[in-house]
Amino acid sequence: IGDPYGTGGGIATGATRLGRVVIELEHRGAGPHSEPSLHCPEVDALTQRAAASRTGDDELTASFVDAVGACAQRLRSAGVEPAAYDVASVVADREELRTVLGIDQWYTLGSYGTASRYLFEYVRTHPNRVGAAYADSPWFPEVDELTGGVLGTRAALHSLFAACKTDSECLASYPNLEQTWTAAQDRLAEAPLHGTHETSSGATIEVTVDAGK
Repeated sequence: IGDPYGTGGGIATGATRLGRVVIELEHRGAGPHSEPSLHCPEVDALTQRAAASRTGDDELTASFVDAVGACAQRLRSAGVEPAAYDVASVVADREELRTVLGIDQWYTLGSYGTASRYLFEYVRTHPNRVGAAYADSPWFPEVDELTGGVLGTRAALHSLFAACKTDSECLASYPNLEQTWTAAQDRLAEAPLHGTHETSSGATIEVTVDAGK
């Protein structure tokens, strides 16, 4: 069993080689076929504005909070409780699927990206129901939801700076890579870059890139 987002082809070929049946499970509220869906058009409406805004725009932040609130109110008015879509509920769905299918143990469980939170919780709560598991680019349970991305980016940058110092070609081209990076951020903080981007629908939107972005 695996998460379906953008991975179906790879999973299918592996199943063919191993002679296994692959089951892809969309997480409740998140998949393109999920009904009801937790999709929030109220938040999507801010996409173009966010692209053009600088990091830390107070008005944009306030609009985002209002949009999330409006989305939650719309869902609850339709009888959909967002709190029923947490990790524990998704894990319960996975276990119920196993029971309905009459499977004693999953041969392999897989996840990609932040979906690993469901995998880790399932393995923790149902260890005897999993033969093997793998996680591609996992989001570990102890990582804070709000700051994890920032901390991960910083760690990756520090690894890059350290690696450059040990590579003769990189060191020759960028003898002070970390200082170069910091100087670039300082410039963007003072004078952000402005440009345009063509979306998949053909629309042209304004884009601002500052130090935070």
